[in-house]
Amino acid sequence: VNSMDLLSHVARAVNCRETPLAWLPLTPSLALARVCELMYRWFGLPPLLTRAEVCKVGVHHTFSYEAARRDLGYVPRYGSHEAMKRVALTLAQRYCPSRGAKQA
Repeated sequence: VNSMDLLSHVARAVNCRETPLAWLPLTPSLALARVCELMYRWFGLPPLLTRAEVCKVGVHHTFSYEAARRDLGYVPRYGSHEAMKRVALTLAQRYCPSRGAKQA
């Protein structure tokens, strides 16, 4: 499961744009986040972006349950696509009820 695929499902579930308005490479993103953090430290302005957030979304994360299947005999109840849709819908209903959560 790719984390960006999951985020796309969540965005659809809460009626948001699936893709970012602009793409910025990792290094400039980290520099911009550092400036935001310094603005918080110096002036108390809440940071719009932090280095931790950049690191979370600036790298593609892919997850596999193959080890659990092999070592523990795990069999998923749903396929990856259906599971992501269900997670997205649950998150949308729980955290964004005012956004009009819909079936992802």
